[in-house]
Amino acid sequence: MANISITVQDANNITLELTPVPTQVITIDRGVAGNGIVSITPITIDTQQYLEIEFTDGTTSVVGPIATTTYFGISPIVVTGDEISLSTVPVNKGGTGATTASAARTNLGLGTAATLDAGVANGVATLDSGGTVPLSQIPNSLKGGLIYQGTWNASTNTPTLTSSVGIKGYYYVVSVAGTTNLNGIAEWAVNDWAIFDGSVWQKIDNTDLVTSVNGQTGTVVLTAASVGALSDITSTDGSVTITSPTSTTRDLSVAVSASTYNVLVQVRNTSGATLTKGTVVYISGATGQLSTVSKALATSDATSAQTLGMITADLANNSNGFVTVIGLITNIDTSAYANGAQLYLSPTVAGGVTTTKPYAPDHLVYVGVVEYSHPTQGKIFVKVQNGYELDELHNVSAQTPTNGQTIVYNSSTQLWENNTVSLTAGVNGVLPLANGGTGASTVSGAQTNLQVDPAGTAIAMAIALG
Repeated sequence: MANISITVQDANNITLELTPVPTQVITIDRGVAGNGIVSITPITIDTQQYLEIEFTDGTTSVVGPIATTTYFGISPIVVTGDEISLSTVPVNKGGTGATTASAARTNLGLGTAATLDAGVANGVATLDSGGTVPLSQIPNSLKGGLIYQGTWNASTNTPTLTSSVGIKGYYYVVSVAGTTNLNGIAEWAVNDWAIFDGSVWQKIDNTDLVTSVNGQTGTVVLTAASVGALSDITSTDGSVTITSPTSTTRDLSVAVSASTYNVLVQVRNTSGATLTKGTVVYISGATGQLSTVSKALATSDATSAQTLGMITADLANNSNGFVTVIGLITNIDTSAYANGAQLYLSPTVAGGVTTTKPYAPDHLVYVGVVEYSHPTQGKIFVKVQNGYELDELHNVSAQTPTNGQTIVYNSSTQLWENNTVSLTAGVNGVLPLANGGTGASTVSGAQTNLQVDPAGTAIAMAIALG
């Protein structure tokens, strides 16, 4: 039987010295993969020599007898001559099945990526928390989208941008206009974009773009109310209506019925106070190419002769508005009058009306008629008719009358003229035969004009007195 001396080297390599030197290979089971050898002890079993191997996990394994040619175990230890060494551990036994790093990577299917660092140049890409490759690890040539980098001050070049230097798709929005030169572009306005195309910086001019419509962004739908416009407009008196049909046009129309009897005149109120709807006014002057109006009153020619009509709607002082000269005043309080009542300019209330017909010395001005008596929805049809002074008649010439005068028709002028009547002198001048006179100022002249014989006249008078 051979003498055996065993030495464990580096926990795996085992030196086995035999005397005499045999030509024998013994495969020793190391047990669990990765479990180191503590010791190997020769033992004798049934007169045969064996090796008892103790592992680091406390287990043991007996191999032998040594006189046999080979022994095959799970994880082999190879005894060759006087040296015992570990052989390769198969992949299916938890090993690599190889003795070199490259062969081990090949056997395990790791490929070359197993030796590369992650997330660095010439390494392998990593994944972010979303399971995707970070943008910083994607080549610029593959980037096609735009990536907002923030605002850029084109006056101070903050942050600093350099011509032909950048990352494709990166862009900045100009916050301060300036003249920084990027690849020949030196005019930058607020809201312009500086965008790098992979080679040079380019500009997207956004200065003329609409950023909002009426304060709205996105898909904007405007209505009349959105811009403070009215969809339908009707004048106070109902004579003018602007409607909004379904087409893009707008119809400006005057009702047919209203056009036949509503006549409005634009005026200016300089009376010093608001003229309320339905106030009767007269023309008191002019300013700004408009007539000025004040409250009419039937006590004098000055405040009644130029009566124009009724105020169409409340008109503030020093404002322009309208007077209805002919037509309807609606939605007014007419409850004090009966339907069909005739209205005259009041001689006691300025701007008011009365159903009592004024007589001299008051002035007669017909204003209109009540069409509907109602406290809020009343209607007055306005048709002003001014009375006239005697000397305002076109066939009367009596501009400077004096006490006691009357008017006498003058056939030669075809005018009625003022003349003096006296109990002693009679009417000035002679009264023509056509007007019941003699046409003469003397008896003989009268007799001649009347073709009367003086003697016959005496006889006729005697007979008449009889």
